[in-house]
Amino acid sequence: MLAAQQNDTTLDMDPFVSYAQSLHDYTLQLWTESIRVAEEKGRLVRATMKVGGPINEEGRKHKEAGGGIAGVML
Repeated sequence: MLAAQQNDTTLDMDPFVSYAQSLHDYTLQLWTESIRVAEEKGRLVRATMKVGGPINEEGRKHKEAGGGIAGVML
């Protein structure tokens, strides 16, 4: 038991472990933020589609030609 406690304390002070944990936390934060932004963008696209307005100029041209909204994936 004492050896396990001593080993954990040593790992906590190891600069490589500290760097790896910091990198992991930073990457997780970026990933979480990108998911949030993508979900928000998806909500805006779906809301725009419900209203019936085109997303952009290309979408308007495609819609006028008889198609749906171009460039939008759900």
